[in-house]
Amino acid sequence: MIELAEADCPIEGRSRVPRGLGDRILCTQHRRNNACDGDSGGPLVQQDENGQDVLMGVFSSSPSPCSGNKTALFVRVSSELKWIEEIVWPK
Repeated sequence: MIELAEADCPIEGRSRVPRGLGDRILCTQHRRNNACDGDSGGPLVQQDENGQDVLMGVFSSSPSPCSGNKTALFVRVSSELKWIEEIVWPK
């Protein structure tokens, strides 16, 4: 059985984002937990002002080994929205 896990992680400022990827990548860091191998494609969700969950990013990579205090990289959904819409709703 696979157990779904979650961690309450802040989205880091752009200074943590690898150079040149600032508009496409969101970073998170947690002192104890991190996204790991097998988590690729997992969601980064943030609640808006109405308490609604909003998909902000999709997990891409993190340094190995998986442990806390390491930066996890998520592809920013808003930067890829046009491509997503073309795939989901082709003309």
